[in-house]
Amino acid sequence: MTIFRRFGLALVAVAALAVWLASSAVADSRQIPISGTGSAQAGDFTPSDGAVTQDEFPTGGESEQGPDPYNGTISFSTGAGGGPSVTSGKKAKSNPTFNFGFEGLNHYQQRYSRGGNQFSVEPPDQGMCVGNGYVVEAVNDVMNIFNESGQSVLPDNTAINIVSGFPRNVNHAVDLNSFYGYPAAVNRTTGALGQFVTDPSCLYDAATQRFFVVVLTINRTSSGGLGTTNHLEIAVSQTSNSTGSWNSYRVNVSNDGT
Repeated sequence: MTIFRRFGLALVAVAALAVWLASSAVADSRQIPISGTGSAQAGDFTPSDGAVTQDEFPTGGESEQGPDPYNGTISFSTGAGGGPSVTSGKKAKSNPTFNFGFEGLNHYQQRYSRGGNQFSVEPPDQGMCVGNGYVVEAVNDVMNIFNESGQSVLPDNTAINIVSGFPRNVNHAVDLNSFYGYPAAVNRTTGALGQFVTDPSCLYDAATQRFFVVVLTINRTSSGGLGTTNHLEIAVSQTSNSTGSWNSYRVNVSNDGT
């Protein structure tokens, strides 16, 4: 009897703790108002004419030529590696093999998205999430949405170089400044700088069938430098279709003492 009595008291204690945690969670939660709506489409831009109003890199001497867009095939190794044999560790019981893959975002698409009004950014800080037949990929500072066959399902955002007429094939990629409703990262005609968007992460929540793309955004000062105010930008797809409309929520994370 004593054992059952103690077991019952333990269940009561656990239940009480769960209620307390739940009430605490409710008390500590807060509503975040929606800051805007949008979709994965490029915003307004003037195609870059190849001129550079300022150097991207401190050493200068940058080249606007850049690499050609990727249009080949990817080769994956299927044989055994040539490294030294390791016998001390346990080997995996399974024998994983590569079955299928496709080309994701590359630097060319990142640099020439939104008519070329982008910076060259390192590192890429890739975020990727998969659900409901979609593959959402985001890097510094561009995103794309693919189907299960690796084809982009976004509208065509190809930019045309206004000097040479050469199409900047970005495979429908969209810059993150456009996605969150901001001006271009850099206006290649005027030199004006938009918000600094970085560090994307992506999550598909199977329970709600919603996609989440989160970035850190740092505001600019009047002189164009990085400001002291910044926030997390949380984009949530309105439906299970990631190519449709998204809601955006903003959380202030400025380390300014407030």
